[in-house]
Amino acid sequence: SPYELAWKIDDIKPILQWLSANNKVVLGGDVLDVNKEYTYDNWYYDTDNTCSLLINVKNSIEKANEYISNYIAINGSNYYIVIVFE
Repeated sequence: SPYELAWKIDDIKPILQWLSANNKVVLGGDVLDVNKEYTYDNWYYDTDNTCSLLINVKNSIEKANEYISNYIAINGSNYYIVIVFE
């Protein structure tokens, strides 16, 4: 869509670092193939209202990094990621 940004999966770590440094909770993300079509592979993070913003930021970034690292290990790196954040 013209209202979304997708990054190459190998380039996502600096994006997640920027989101972390700017206290943004990553709510999830979608995987797109080489043709930038949705694969319907995705992950999500449920914000924990009993935790601070900083803890939610940390946990959401960790979940995103873990999902993306596992995805690359299983499927390779010829994919794009769309990140959803607060």
